[in-house]
Amino acid sequence: MYNNMGSEYAKIIGEALKANKTLTHFSLCENKIGDEGAIVIGEALKHNDVLIHLGLGINNIGDEGAIAIGEALKHNNTLTYLYLRGNNIKNKGIKAIIDALKINQTLTVLNLGSLSVEASVKDELEEVCEEKNIELK
Repeated sequence: MYNNMGSEYAKIIGEALKANKTLTHFSLCENKIGDEGAIVIGEALKHNDVLIHLGLGINNIGDEGAIAIGEALKHNNTLTYLYLRGNNIKNKGIKAIIDALKINQTLTVLNLGSLSVEASVKDELEEVCEEKNIELK
């Protein structure tokens, strides 16, 4: 979409995703949804049972948004591809995603790009992805 929509529009999209029964691929990349928008999208993912591919790259998402996405991954059983490259996710957010990956049974590709996290956090992420056969990009 690449429209710099911001978090207000992400709220509208989130509500639509909750009710969605047909859309399988969706990208909100480069829309500056931030943590607030990611939290709304995360909540929608808990209720969405058709979306398999979600792009949230380059959206100024930080740890709070990543925590919400991680919580959603614990409940979502359809998403196979998640694109989070180019955000501001640090140790706390990546740890939440790691915890979610341990539970999630459907994600097969996780694209985070370059991370600015502690080596131990990155190592744990790589280990969990390897154990779960998740391609980490």
